[in-house]
Amino acid sequence: PWLMGQEWKHVLRPIVKYRYWVRRGKGRPFGVIDGKVENNFLPMLDLAEARNGDDLEGQSILRLGLENDFFTKGKRIRKFAALDFYQDLHFKRNFAGKREKMLSDFYILSELNPRRWLNLRLYSRLNWEHFSLNETNAEVNFLSGDLWELGFRAKFLRHRATQFGIHFSFHFDAISQLDLLAQIDGRRGKFLAMEVGYRTRLGSVWDVEIFCKIKNRSSREGRFCPGFLINLARW
Repeated sequence: PWLMGQEWKHVLRPIVKYRYWVRRGKGRPFGVIDGKVENNFLPMLDLAEARNGDDLEGQSILRLGLENDFFTKGKRIRKFAALDFYQDLHFKRNFAGKREKMLSDFYILSELNPRRWLNLRLYSRLNWEHFSLNETNAEVNFLSGDLWELGFRAKFLRHRATQFGIHFSFHFDAISQLDLLAQIDGRRGKFLAMEVGYRTRLGSVWDVEIFCKIKNRSSREGRFCPGFLINLARW
């Protein structure tokens, strides 16, 4: 009913991406692969499966995708839904000394905005051989115009809840905002990590972010992880 009496259109985008990761030499540590990732929704090419890059040896991957965006026009144009499909082809991929299969899991990303103040997202990863659901990430976001955003996340691996998250953003103005992300272990109910960050823009294209990540004591990394990011150009 909320679409009746409104114009809407469908935008279809085919996606082709290629990634080659050189095999590291003996004794050479890996650089940062994921970078700074806020959630597990397909952060980079093929890294939705490979969470840990410590033993990664080499990659040659082609990603094929189909992205669908649906827009409605009432008082103004806005995107009310999205449905994206991705498949990776592994031409060369070794992980922990073992040869992986050519076809990756099948990824599905969906988004629904039934109201201006409500956003729903769902990420699923399906096994091709058994046609079973390996992973699901659900996210609900509440929006207050351009002032603040509150989101709740849940991650399920093979139908078991493994992680919960809360995300909050507050916009000071059009170019500055405060971000807060907390993660909780879904199986043991223990605190995993909290991240606080401040984003702003210098000039017309320089994006700057200052953040600090606080982890529980069981993490192999440091408890406090401050950081600074700057994007000199964006297009």
